[in-house]
Amino acid sequence: MSSMSDVAPPRRLNKTTAAITVTPDYQVVVWANQPRNRQTTQDPWRNTLTYFAFLDDKRFTSLDSLLTQLAPISLLHVVCTENQNSSNTTMAGRKKLQQTTDLLYTLEKMIATRTDLNDDDDDDIEDGAAAAPTSLSQIHSKFPTIPKTRIDDVMKQILLESSELSFRGDVQITSHPWIHRALGFYLHTEGLLSGVQDNMMGRFHIEAGALNSHLLLDRTAASCIHLLPPPNAGVATVVGGGVHNNSLYGILSQPAQTQMGKRLLSRWLRQPLVNLEAINYRQTAVAHLVTHGVERDQLRDEGLRNFSACDVAKLANQLAIYQVKARDDDAMDDDNDERDAPMGSTQKALGSLYQLYLLTSQKVPMLLDCVKNVIAAEGGDESSIPTEESQQNLLQSIYVGLEKAYNELLRSQDLAEAVLDLDLAPREFLIKSTFKEELEDIKTELTNVEAELEDCHNQMNTEWADANGLNPDGKYVRLETFGENDSVKTWQFRLPSTNDAKMLSDGPLEGKVKVHRLLKNGVYFSTKELRGLSEKKQDLIKEYDGHQRKVVRDAMNVASTYQGPLERTNELIAQLDVLVSLAHVAAYNPHGYCRPVMTDGEEDGMGIKLKDARHPCVELQDCVAEYIPTSYNLVFGESSFLLLTGPNMGGKSTYIRALGAIVTMAQIGSYVPCAEATINICHHILARVGAGDLQDRGISTFMAEMLEASSILKTATKRSLIIIDELGKRDLMNLKSVSNKKKRRAYNALT
Repeated sequence: MSSMSDVAPPRRLNKTTAAITVTPDYQVVVWANQPRNRQTTQDPWRNTLTYFAFLDDKRFTSLDSLLTQLAPISLLHVVCTENQNSSNTTMAGRKKLQQTTDLLYTLEKMIATRTDLNDDDDDDIEDGAAAAPTSLSQIHSKFPTIPKTRIDDVMKQILLESSELSFRGDVQITSHPWIHRALGFYLHTEGLLSGVQDNMMGRFHIEAGALNSHLLLDRTAASCIHLLPPPNAGVATVVGGGVHNNSLYGILSQPAQTQMGKRLLSRWLRQPLVNLEAINYRQTAVAHLVTHGVERDQLRDEGLRNFSACDVAKLANQLAIYQVKARDDDAMDDDNDERDAPMGSTQKALGSLYQLYLLTSQKVPMLLDCVKNVIAAEGGDESSIPTEESQQNLLQSIYVGLEKAYNELLRSQDLAEAVLDLDLAPREFLIKSTFKEELEDIKTELTNVEAELEDCHNQMNTEWADANGLNPDGKYVRLETFGENDSVKTWQFRLPSTNDAKMLSDGPLEGKVKVHRLLKNGVYFSTKELRGLSEKKQDLIKEYDGHQRKVVRDAMNVASTYQGPLERTNELIAQLDVLVSLAHVAAYNPHGYCRPVMTDGEEDGMGIKLKDARHPCVELQDCVAEYIPTSYNLVFGESSFLLLTGPNMGGKSTYIRALGAIVTMAQIGSYVPCAEATINICHHILARVGAGDLQDRGISTFMAEMLEASSILKTATKRSLIIIDELGKRDLMNLKSVSNKKKRRAYNALT
């Protein structure tokens, strides 16, 4: 882990950043900045600043669970309220310093092993920013002392007007000084104390977070139930498994058609619901999709598949970036080299505008028609199509929201049609030549050069056919562009077979052509005439680009105003993709899924009752010829505890882990692999599985197991699902004959 410098790291546009403050007595405060999808174009609320304050144990169990909920995380800043560079040389001072060092070391180790918190996707880093730090966390040696008035001044600038009043009246912040000081530390790490940028003014909403807002899963529990793919990508944690069946995410995400949906599914799995109404709201939508298979498959194959290569969230981010760059570019002279201008090549900017055009003119309308068919399937006609006033279920809510966002985006279609030369797209992205007289002249020259390129291509194709005795009407030589970016492109010929390189060098065309590259897909070459035309066309495109820059700047400033509807569209499409994926898995599972009956209470008779349940991952392994289903009966007042014994390889671990996986699936709104299921909502899943020591800290395997079990007992409530696999093994049975004091102390701590 590295020390923090005064320079703030590059901002991730779609990921959480957080600051963790911990006191020597394990009082933890976390401030997290989470991006938010805006509802409308005029919606200024861009980020939610959430704080969590809680008392944790020495293993940071609650913090571990919270990090699972907040992921994906770009960067964590960690500090202890007791500074490490204390000059106190007394015995008490040295002891406190050692305590601080040990505390930060524990936190550092815990975070360093959380490889699941960051998906290492750098596509959403602002253009021009440096690469993100390798480490997920940065440990700070000093807790800064920042005047309260300075913190309040910065918050007044970045908060929405309505949130600023709530911040000043928040009793928790005013009555707990550590929360306020931790806020100052977060503002310090984000570089906001030195000045607030214009794009952050009045964009934040502040709220208090709660650990119990979702089902709590620490890393051990998540690993135990195979929640997410293993960190060593491609290697299954379940014997015989593959990338699509070695985790709950792998199984449920396989039918997903979009990256947006896969990201949302990962968040749903990290944040299972604990609200009965919200769970049933999702389950009703999944049930409707399961029932109407024809309409569901049409929605998946014709509606959502169009977005497989279109990430709406990244498109919204690109427009936001181009808005800033266009403003900076406007301050420069048009004669400057495009590579020195902040906006760079206009082709990339116009490419984003073209993607917005395709989204509005083709993809969203087709998706709306498919959703309409799904909703109308219940009544047999379109009379059940909802309006904003009549929406009742989640699918109807998605349709209404998507239609509203589409109506706002429609005007962007007019913008693209007015600005873009759609006849050239997507090969090239240029402004219509009718905007300027100079563009008309250059466009005429470009048309002439393209005609000459085509003649040159036909001539080379004829010469190649003559040299090899082939049919002169055949198409053998291909004309392709080559270049790393839009501002540096060349045109070259390509022959699909690498064996043709010898004919080019030694045959009738020797001396007429120049071979450039020999790759798997063929041999690339050119002639002197082609190279001249290539340079001429590139010069004309560069000249055209210089004249169109002002128009592109204005167009991108207008296009950037559609970020709000795009963000809302991204959220709705992601929800739709996840719901369809859950329904697809339930409908096509060879052994059958059922809709679980959910309850929420602690009265006698409530609990978990599963009939013919199966582990969702194990049942799909290639090596499992026939999965033998099992049943569960964990009910308040009757049987709230199960002790499982049996021979090795008898399926004990599969049995207990399957229960955690099924509960998690039910609480994200999914069907579950059972014949019948009644599940009372759980608030925690706590697990102790596997065995491993901590040699660097002098903790044996047995001691580690006892510490984990002790932590579970301190955290568990009546609504916790606890999974313990082989606690203590033989050591616990032979404890009376063991003289090791550490083991005796561990046992006493547990009991």
